[in-house]
Amino acid sequence: MGKVFRLRTWLALLALASLVVSACTPALPATPSPGGTPSPGDTPPTGGTPPPATATAPATEAAVTPTPAGGPSGELVVGLSAESESMDPYFVYQAAGNSIMEAIFDSLLSFDRDGNVGTGGLAESVEVIDETTLEFQLRSGITFHNGEPLNAEAVKFSLDRVRDESLASGLAGQYESIESVDAVDELTVRVNLSQPDASINSNLATLEIVPPAYIAEVGDSGFAAEPVGTGPFVFVEWVRDDHTLLRANESYWSGSWKGMPMVETVRFRPIPQASQRIDELTTGGVHIIMDLPPDQMGALDGTGSEPVYADDGHHFEIWLTANMTGQLAEGGQATPEQQRALEALSNLDVRRALNMAVDRQAIIDALLGGFGQPMTHLFVPGDRGYDSSIPEYAHDPDTARQLLADAGFADGFEVDIDFCTCDRIDLVEAVQGQLADIGVQLNIVSSELQQFNDDWIAGATNPMRSARLGFAADPNIYLQFWVRSGGLLSRYTNEEIDALIDQQAATLDTDERVDLLRQIGQVSHDDPPAIFLWSMGSLYGKRDGVDWQAHPLGYIPVFDTSASE
Repeated sequence: MGKVFRLRTWLALLALASLVVSACTPALPATPSPGGTPSPGDTPPTGGTPPPATATAPATEAAVTPTPAGGPSGELVVGLSAESESMDPYFVYQAAGNSIMEAIFDSLLSFDRDGNVGTGGLAESVEVIDETTLEFQLRSGITFHNGEPLNAEAVKFSLDRVRDESLASGLAGQYESIESVDAVDELTVRVNLSQPDASINSNLATLEIVPPAYIAEVGDSGFAAEPVGTGPFVFVEWVRDDHTLLRANESYWSGSWKGMPMVETVRFRPIPQASQRIDELTTGGVHIIMDLPPDQMGALDGTGSEPVYADDGHHFEIWLTANMTGQLAEGGQATPEQQRALEALSNLDVRRALNMAVDRQAIIDALLGGFGQPMTHLFVPGDRGYDSSIPEYAHDPDTARQLLADAGFADGFEVDIDFCTCDRIDLVEAVQGQLADIGVQLNIVSSELQQFNDDWIAGATNPMRSARLGFAADPNIYLQFWVRSGGLLSRYTNEEIDALIDQQAATLDTDERVDLLRQIGQVSHDDPPAIFLWSMGSLYGKRDGVDWQAHPLGYIPVFDTSASE
């Protein structure tokens, strides 16, 4: 039997879940220098002799915030860059929606602002019985917002629900290693794995726990209409494309890393246009905005607002349907034009040519205010597995044209690219212009966020997809979803990478796992599944009177935030 470590007990990083994520969110100057984001170099592996596999997850000190004298007061207004896909957390896949979910719900484990996974969540301890068996002891006395008790049955129900094929949650793949879940007693949950899973604790730190009795009463659709959680804020109303309103849970449980709510209400407003978000911030209509364009930071000068930069390792790439000739998506037949594009993208020389055609630094300098760093492979600085020795694809249009000719595409080809309106189209248009220079014509097909995500999950995609990916709690999430053959969002096949992905997922020794991840990085450079573009942190804007910190997972935390305005 493994030892039990309770709240406030700290351990060295240990192998079971590779829990401490290297990216963090340090406070940076309000106006970063225009010279770009410097590379921190390789992510250092954990040194020394790895602890035994039966050790536990390190506990995370709860960031306990006292309730203001007299209770929470005032309203905090947050400008999101997109609407949430749903109010059911198992159908929310992006930072805007997760900002709301993290306020309403809690997870079994915690994922704090320093990138640490630990026991600042609903579980006060975790015992690692062996490499495939975890046992969680829940905190006592916690209830959902409707008064339903938080107990082992609720955790079991939540883990069974997210994996239920009939629910068809896009998050299910993160929990494939779970074979069964047992409610041992009222407050003890045992999770049985089919094999060792290096990412399981990180995944459990991002899964919201939901109320079984309430969902049985109102059904999945009723739950999505009026969600109930255990979090620091209680759902009030959702007016799609206008606002989501929450109120403080003044009975929020003590010991959560989130702390007590500081404001009486939070109003989330989806504001897709960056210029409108900035106007709302500078005129006092909102207190915090996400996705502040770096080249528009100057608009905040003298307005009582300031930019906030979080070095959280987001990256931007154009994913390719590669090595899947004859198939547009899962079972869908391609048109003749799409068929030719698929044939091109399945050619290694073509994919290398596309990477050589893009002048990443020129786009970073012209459109991103100098922020960002060119991507060279699947991982970026701050990711476990990032390897700074892997070179960038040189901007070389002449060689790119020659590679296209050698592959039988001397005249280029035409290809459709999916684009989410929640992102900046000028960035994709810049790539479009550079690819046109080598004879590749991109046709941009735009859709709103929910449709974009729904189509990708359903397999109804074009041969190229533009995507901005946030920091993943564990690299295995990224690899299983976007890269591995048959992954939910993958349209790429490489047997060598598949084998390495499977191997790292079950490798509990941190040093060995980092080595495998770096091998994946090298193979992804040599046989690219995407046009690698750039990585950069997140840029937010906030009013001067707002006490707020960013989170490495990219959502806007509101639970321990106060606003003096």
